[in-house]
Amino acid sequence: MRLLPAMTVIGLIVLALATPVFADGAADTAQIPSPTGVALDPQETLILFYSDACPHCHNELRWLAEIEDDFPNISFQRFEIQVTDNRANQEYFAAVMDAYDSNTRGWPRTVIGDRVFIGFDPGDGEETWVDQFEAWVGYRNQLHDALTALQSQLTAE
Repeated sequence: MRLLPAMTVIGLIVLALATPVFADGAADTAQIPSPTGVALDPQETLILFYSDACPHCHNELRWLAEIEDDFPNISFQRFEIQVTDNRANQEYFAAVMDAYDSNTRGWPRTVIGDRVFIGFDPGDGEETWVDQFEAWVGYRNQLHDALTALQSQLTAE
């Protein structure tokens, strides 16, 4: 019976060592090919996972279209994940959430740098972590701040 807990601990250590992470804590999604066949660098990309049936997703899609030109150094990538024939996007969503130690419950999911956001709220709000979703609340100002920080980092390089 003592062998099982030891094997579990060894398995968790191996899993932790096998998960690629940047020095700043961002998961290395550049190692995960996207459905387009291109590995996306989370330090240069906003990745949005959304559903066509989700009104919050449509609000975020509209907002991103309005601000995208303000962040010329950041690539904005969008992946529809709810449609049943979109298996490649669903698998990519699961792989990225796994790389960020997040789960796949709920959308929209927005990945910016080393952060995963859940939902979209057009209002402003404080940084809020939601354990149930293993993600930050997607308040508009928090998403904008994360994009601004990433843009500043990219222009400083």
